[in-house]
Amino acid sequence: MKKQFATSASTLFLGFIIPTLIIISMEIVARFGLTTNQLFVPPKLIFETFSDLLKSGDLPRNLAISTLRVTTGFIIGAFAGLVFGAAMGISRTFEDYAGPLFHGLRQIPVLAWIPLLMLWIGIGEDFKIWFIAVTVFYPMALNTSEGVKGIPMSILEVGHVFEFNRLKQFWTIILPAALPSIFTGLRLSLSIAWMAVVGAELVAASEGIGYMMYTGRQQFQLDTVMVCIIAIALAGYGMSLVMEWIEAFCLRWRRTVE
Repeated sequence: MKKQFATSASTLFLGFIIPTLIIISMEIVARFGLTTNQLFVPPKLIFETFSDLLKSGDLPRNLAISTLRVTTGFIIGAFAGLVFGAAMGISRTFEDYAGPLFHGLRQIPVLAWIPLLMLWIGIGEDFKIWFIAVTVFYPMALNTSEGVKGIPMSILEVGHVFEFNRLKQFWTIILPAALPSIFTGLRLSLSIAWMAVVGAELVAASEGIGYMMYTGRQQFQLDTVMVCIIAIALAGYGMSLVMEWIEAFCLRWRRTVE
């Protein structure tokens, strides 16, 4: 236990080295005036702006709105991707029919969906949630499909030996065996969801962390833009850690096997 704690503390310390060096470098650049304030924000001003936005409640409120959008869109897109990907991985017939269209549509850049969804749904709250869901769907479906296809035949034959029906075979054999790939899809989709919410809020929103960035750029408040970027990074990293903890709990059997 002590060894594990020491390893975690050492990893945490190493992870702070590069950010600390970046902050020190930024402070040196600001102190010696090596660039203009229009292009560069001193760390002290970023911290002050961060503190002011926290105290005013603007940053927590807008970040909470964006987090709710990410969570809602992520759940919808991840669930749809899980079902669709599992169907493609299990049924060769389904993949023959749906696979070409799926692989064609997933080549479309994420931002290219914005005009179409705006025409279909409008620019309200539903647009942002469905845009996130669409961007999450493709990586989730692809990773799930590949995970199911990658299950060794020796594992699948266990279900035949015990004469499991298809539903029982899916829940007891296929799903657990594909979980590592599924969680890879979940982590990737979660990162993409944060990119999507910022993109949607930059285009059509009156609140949210992306909207804060947009207004900061419009008013030439580079410090506000930097604070928003830091807030997005911290929130995304926090949600990623939660996902890693869930993955470690669900896949704890791997440590026993190893």
